[in-house]
Formats: sequence, C-alpha cells, structure tokens
Amino acid sequence: MIKNIVKALITVALFWFLFSRVDISVVSKYIERADIPLLLMALVLALLSTILAAYRWGRITRILGLAAGWRFYLSSYFKGSFFNQALPGSIGGDAVRIYDLHESGKNWSDSFYAVFIDRIAGLAGLLIVNLLALSFMPDFLPISFSLTIIAICIGGLSGLGFLLVIRRIGFLRRIKIMTKIVELSNAFWMVYNKKREAVMQIGISIFVHLFSVLCVFALARAVRLDYEPWIYCLLMPPVFLMMIVPISLAGWGVRESIMVTLFGMIGADKAAILAVAMLYGITVILASLPGAFVWLSEKRSLL
Repeated sequence: MIKNIVKALITVALFWFLFSRVDISVVSKYIERADIPLLLMALVLALLSTILAAYRWGRITRILGLAAGWRFYLSSYFKGSFFNQALPGSIGGDAVRIYDLHESGKNWSDSFYAVFIDRIAGLAGLLIVNLLALSFMPDFLPISFSLTIIAICIGGLSGLGFLLVIRRIGFLRRIKIMTKIVELSNAFWMVYNKKREAVMQIGISIFVHLFSVLCVFALARAVRLDYEPWIYCLLMPPVFLMMIVPISLAGWGVRESIMVTLFGMIGADKAAILAVAMLYGITVILASLPGAFVWLSEKRSLL
C-alpha cells in the first residue's frame, strides 16, 4: 500500500512540475484539435503492437511445451495489458498471464518461466532498438546521456547472456536457492538455443517496439508536429527504456517528463509534446480495453 501511495505521489509531483512549466490550456487545445483519423491510426498501431507481442509469447510458450490455442495467448495477453494499466504495479499483467497458464493445466513454475522469458524477450528487443538508434546518430543527443543509455543496454544484454550460461555452471545446481534460477536458465536456453528462433524472437520484439514508435509518430502528426519519422525512432526508445523503472503509476508522469525533456533538446514545442505523451498514454489504455472485455466475459461465464 505504501509503495503505491509513493508512486501516486511521484506521479502527481511530476505532473505538477510539468504543468508549472507548460501551459495546460495550450496542451488541452492540442488534444482537442487532434486529427481523428490519425488518432485512430495510432490506436490500430498500438493494437498491432500488443497482437505481435502476444504472438511472441505464444511461440515461447509452445517451445516450452505449454501449448495452447492462439486465441488463448491473445486474450490472456490483452488481459495482462489491461491489468498493467489498471493496477498500480507493473507486474499485475504478468501475474494474470501466469494465472491463466496455470488454470489451463500448466504448473506454476513453467507458467512463470514462460511469462518471464517473454518479458526478457521484450527487454532484449528494446535494448537492441536503443543501441541501433544511437549507432545511427551517436552525436544527436548529449554524449553523457547517450553513454548512459549505451551502458544500460550493454549491461542488460550481458545479464541476459549470463542467464543463458548459468545452466552450465555445475556447482550452482547443487545450491538449493539457485535451483529455480538454473531451471529458468534451462528454459531460456530451450527457447533460444536455435539461431533461427533467436533471430525470429528478436525480430518480433523489435517490431513490437517499432509499432509503438509509429504510434507516437501518428499521434504527433495528429497534433500537427511535422518531425521526420527517424526523429521518433531515435528519441522514443530511450523513453520506453526509462519507463521500465516502476516509480510512477503505469509510467504516467515519467513518460511525459522524459518526452518533454528529450524533444525539447531539438526545439519541439513543449505543450505539443506533452499533448502527444498524454495522448499516447490514453491510446495505450484504449488498446488494452479488449482485455477488460475478455476478463468481464469470463467473470460473467462463471456466474
């Protein structure tokens, strides 16, 4: 409870800070005048991102021998997305997916591994997207910021690589508290020991994040910001990366603060960028609503 209260306070504080420097009435005008067809396009892109992520999770789960129908993966993933938005923590959606797998007849450990590895796949894709973005324009952002992002990405990818080899460290298998980590490493290896599947998983993860970037691009065009797509491909991956840190409610406040800061470096109108950031948050919520529909349908079927 205290943790959630702290997150709520941080979210409020971040928005208070933003609105003390950006005219909220101007932000409102940008949102009110946004182009409806482009807003709908952004929603479609957000939905495609979730659908593709669900497909990735389905591939992972099937490799681990936890096969289910594609409709199951899609509905469960959308439910998870909804609860990620509805609950204060960032792992509520993961818990929903783990529970769904368990209810379908899988054991708790395997269900956890399937969801955790999917999380890892998404993170790996995000880290790679950040490295690719910075490699194309290494001098575009302040060097200290770029080096920090690069260090985070290299450290993260190294950690994922270490997870692959833990299974081969013999003495760890004899340490009781390491048993589950070794099992996770074995499951991780089962998914990624084939080059073709590893490339496929990374490719899917990259496109999941690319759809999110294009969603932001569509929203920016909706409020008449005319920056080229590559600007968003460069600036949005660090935003998504820093949103992983669970210090606010569903990333609200953090996303807006980082976007205003980064796009402000290229002279973007702060009110317009803040409008885009808020529209993106709303779009993500709307894209998660199929999960609410699935959840409510399941609840009714049990009554």
